[in-house]
Amino acid sequence: MVTYNIFLHPLRDFPGPFLCRATRLSIFFTGMRGGLPRKILSWHERYGPVVRIGPDELSFIEPQAWQDIYGRRRDLPTKEVPKSSRRYRPWPDAPQSILSADLDFHAALRRCIAPGFSEKAMREQEPLIGKYVDMLIDGLKSRCKDGKQNIRDWYNWTTFDIIGDLTYGESFGCLESNENHAWMRIFSDRLAINYFFLNLRSIGLPKLALALTWVMTLRKDLRSFIKGKMALDARIKGEPRPDLMDSLIRKMDEEVYTDPLFPDTISFS
Repeated sequence: MVTYNIFLHPLRDFPGPFLCRATRLSIFFTGMRGGLPRKILSWHERYGPVVRIGPDELSFIEPQAWQDIYGRRRDLPTKEVPKSSRRYRPWPDAPQSILSADLDFHAALRRCIAPGFSEKAMREQEPLIGKYVDMLIDGLKSRCKDGKQNIRDWYNWTTFDIIGDLTYGESFGCLESNENHAWMRIFSDRLAINYFFLNLRSIGLPKLALALTWVMTLRKDLRSFIKGKMALDARIKGEPRPDLMDSLIRKMDEEVYTDPLFPDTISFS
């Protein structure tokens, strides 16, 4: 297989590190050690705008590449190049999210979510967002008297509180408590585990990750938390509010979506 990848593979003429061209194990271990984006950048600085970072994978650094690959073109038989499930869908049994959805389902989700990002909606959301910005400034003024503060933590608290309110109808209370919510840890761990699972899939070992009970436990914790937030009667049955979920809830009432998307295994990324 290594001989084929180096000398006979259709991508053999593209430049890249020898080990990356030979086997996916190289990029797997590089990614698991952290810093892969910086490593890929160094490869682009050495090899040029297109780098072969795996036997069957190329990395493009020029902005036009995004439009060429993922943009819609009338001269092609298909509307756009489908996204790789190996890279965008770490759990094969998981519902599709807006990041991993195919063309038609992605368009349907986008139509539902788009009203929440319209100019009118953004203006209506401004007071809500402003409330948390004020809490950020007030908190910094108060706590800075006690010494230096980690601004990253404060920005994370503000971001999570805003997104929580715009998505679930309630904040995570981070700015009030000046500490991380338990879900922030779950979310961070989930990202790391998703990346680990994606890498295992890429080298042909998906069953290994499924055999790790601690991974499955974390998945259950996260799904239970999201399901609990989404099951709030006050949010679903309450008055309309200018947030990111309002249009989706109205579509649910119109029965545009059925299980498993609503309400038990809703998945938004």
